[in-house]
Amino acid sequence: MLKISKNAKRISEQKKLIQDSYDTVKLLGKIGQKITAEISLEQIIQTSFSEISKIITIGSLNLGIVDKEKHIINFYRPKNKGEYEFSIARECKSDKDFPSIRCFDNQEIIYIENYPEIYKNTKYDDKSVGSELFIPLGLEGNKLGVMSVTNLKISGFDSQHQDILLNISVYVSIALINAESFDKIEAQKKEIVFTNTQLSQQKEELTQTLELVSEQKDEISQTLYTINQQKEELIQTLETVSEQKDELTKNNEEITRSINYASRIQNAILPSNKYMSNILKEYFILYYPRDIVSGDFYKASLIGNKFFHYRRFYFSIIGRRKQYLDIGKKTGLTV
Repeated sequence: MLKISKNAKRISEQKKLIQDSYDTVKLLGKIGQKITAEISLEQIIQTSFSEISKIITIGSLNLGIVDKEKHIINFYRPKNKGEYEFSIARECKSDKDFPSIRCFDNQEIIYIENYPEIYKNTKYDDKSVGSELFIPLGLEGNKLGVMSVTNLKISGFDSQHQDILLNISVYVSIALINAESFDKIEAQKKEIVFTNTQLSQQKEELTQTLELVSEQKDEISQTLYTINQQKEELIQTLETVSEQKDELTKNNEEITRSINYASRIQNAILPSNKYMSNILKEYFILYYPRDIVSGDFYKASLIGNKFFHYRRFYFSIIGRRKQYLDIGKKTGLTV
């Protein structure tokens, strides 16, 4: 009977352990849903601290987020409800002796079971901290940072607490990745909105430009139409001028032929040099037609001891001997 009683007690304890494990898993699932639903660092810190405090007595919670460009880990802690604040920064290269950096580099849990003893008489001596647990944050080789949890008691975290916090760190890592993705999406959305705004402005400017080009095109078309009309009128004018030029050339040729013919007739009726030499031994004649045919003419005739000259304007012939000169005009008037 004693043996049966012991077996029953052991089975009852195992059943209770299984039930506790189931309840813990179920609770962790709910906690994980809440933490992974958050999309900002502020909300992740607040929710993590609130949910962990419900199942484990903790003094503080710090989330260290790695800055891969600057090679530092910035630690943040909850401040007031809905707020958080920066607590400290660790250099990934120069602060390798610190447990937070060792935890991050080696991706392993570091448990400071007796905090006062280790940091006694140092600047990190803190009477409110009995023990501290550092858990790496990251998934599939992607190092995200470190989660630090303190307890008021020395050896305040047993193996079950460590397992619970390790599971919660996975949810925190997922939440941080989601938050980072959300920030990238928001940044992309802002960039898309900005790009769309620029495209809209450019489209509006392009539309205005096209309208202006269309107006200028209409003006150019009207100008070209006017120029074509003027060109046609100019061609017609040039044709008319060309015809008039041909007609004038023809008339000029006819007039020139007539004038040349008149000049030959005029030269035929003028007394020759030989005839004038027989009449007068010494004489000169000043006769310069303006064009081809002169409006003046002269004529000499010998009648006895006298001879006659006819002129249009004042004209005289002077000889050594005194002789009578009659000067006439084309009208036949004798002076």
